[in-house]
Amino acid sequence: MIAEEQKELVEPLLERAREYWTTSIELYKLKALDKASRVISSLVTRIIMVASFTIFFLFVNIAIALWLGDLLEKSFYGFFWVAGLYFAVWLMFLAFRPGIKKKISDAVIARIMNDDQED
Repeated sequence: MIAEEQKELVEPLLERAREYWTTSIELYKLKALDKASRVISSLVTRIIMVASFTIFFLFVNIAIALWLGDLLEKSFYGFFWVAGLYFAVWLMFLAFRPGIKKKISDAVIARIMNDDQED
């Protein structure tokens, strides 16, 4: 008789524990899905923005190179000057690369740790 009473008391407790476990698993799945959807949507929008800006930037650089070529009376001179400008930028990037890497790394870590932030 005492064993039956204990069984009647333990069974609802076990059922609640099972429900809690199932709900917790479902909650973690939903949180993971939410985070994944935010990462993917952010990635897609950034890819579109970068692609659009890259096309814009390319055409502006071609226009500048042609304009400089007109001023220098040889169109390929303009392209050499634009290429030289980017070579100088590349050299500066090489010189400051460690500091740039640190700042980018810090920004990525801050973004990951603060996932409540909206885009």
